[in-house]
Amino acid sequence: MKKVFVYAVLADVVIAAFLLYNQIKEFLLTHPWWVSFIAALPEIAVPILAYFELRHSGKANELRTEANNHRIRANSCKRNRTNPSSESPIYRAN
Repeated sequence: MKKVFVYAVLADVVIAAFLLYNQIKEFLLTHPWWVSFIAALPEIAVPILAYFELRHSGKANELRTEANNHRIRANSCKRNRTNPSSESPIYRAN
């Protein structure tokens, strides 16, 4: 779902550049380069920030899954400690 958003933003940039080509060209010819850069900064920054957010959320999901697995294992160990049974691998007779 998030990748779709990134692709939509990139498509937005391309469509905006195509539709506003004459206005962009006129703006670039009449203003200094640093003003043009400041005007283009939001369109450049949004896809870059979206990419970093996608990477961050993927790593967060991996860590969340790992933490959930550790919680499940800890709960299982607590359950075995409070209710020892012969089926538990900890209390198996040798």
